[in-house]
Amino acid sequence: MRLVFALTIFALLAFFNVYPARAAVIVNEIFYHADEDIDDLQWVELYNTSDKPVSLAGWSLGKSTGFVFPQDASIAPGGFIISAKNPALFKQHYGQPALGPWPKPLSNGGAKIDLTDAAGKIVERIRYRDSAPWPVAADGYSASLERICPTALGDDAANWQASPMPARAPKPSGSPGKANSAFATALPPVIRSVISKPEAPAPTQTIRVEAMLAPRQSLKSVTLLYHVLTNGVPGPELPVGMIIDTAPRTPADADGVRYVGLIPPQKPASIVRFRVAALSSLSNLTRYFPAETDLRPTLSAYVHDPFEPAKIPLGLVIHGKSAAPLPPGSKGKIFAGDANPPPAGGVK
Repeated sequence: MRLVFALTIFALLAFFNVYPARAAVIVNEIFYHADEDIDDLQWVELYNTSDKPVSLAGWSLGKSTGFVFPQDASIAPGGFIISAKNPALFKQHYGQPALGPWPKPLSNGGAKIDLTDAAGKIVERIRYRDSAPWPVAADGYSASLERICPTALGDDAANWQASPMPARAPKPSGSPGKANSAFATALPPVIRSVISKPEAPAPTQTIRVEAMLAPRQSLKSVTLLYHVLTNGVPGPELPVGMIIDTAPRTPADADGVRYVGLIPPQKPASIVRFRVAALSSLSNLTRYFPAETDLRPTLSAYVHDPFEPAKIPLGLVIHGKSAAPLPPGSKGKIFAGDANPPPAGGVK
């Protein structure tokens, strides 16, 4: 009996050593890639989720930036603190101070941010990427990465959303020093991917939309939302209830639940734009895929004239134009027609 008790205590100690309690201070927002004309603008925001002040003396953001917080650094209860690669440039764009500078910049292609305390213990680790499922609007398109739920895992891409895009891009956005626009008290339902079949529907064909959701979620509803553009004029957004696919599961379905919704046939030369909304039955939170702050807030399908698509590959490239000519030698991004990356999910 004593041996069983000792083993139980040892197992509990091992569990808490491997899985420490959730940190009071978290990484709350990341701005890692501004427009290339202001590439020196990078910053990380910390948030104190507790009701007590926390000294940040000797804390660091890890090897990715090499920044160590000064001895007088602290964060108030429920407060925010920002560390920037170039504090003067940060203040120029956001009108508030930041700690810094950083010895090294964050990588634009993705990096590991280790929030470390004065004893060298990793408080939280965030590994962001510049590709889906991470929000790609933060990769040089003026948006930041905003954490959705402070108490959910920070290393999960589903817990991050791009900040709203500025009205006039390129212009740095984000919400430093205040609550994130994506803030939620719980993690909304997780939608991993959305696809449609066929890719080039004929006027007589129904469009089948499939959404892959994470398993073991308490869902109130999963809804397909679509609207049709005819002659460039958008119609009303219409809801279609989605149901769990009863077809035999494939290896790709091993760790997910597939939902299916059908869009009725549409007229030739129509553009069908659609997205998926998943509503939690526990938190009453809704996640949209794509996110409303994504570069493409909807997916789309073009309804062609009634003909059988050829098997010979054929592509049409349409080049957009920037709102104003780029200066000679500029490496700035064109925001009028060149942004078309895969989307990530969002919350509301």
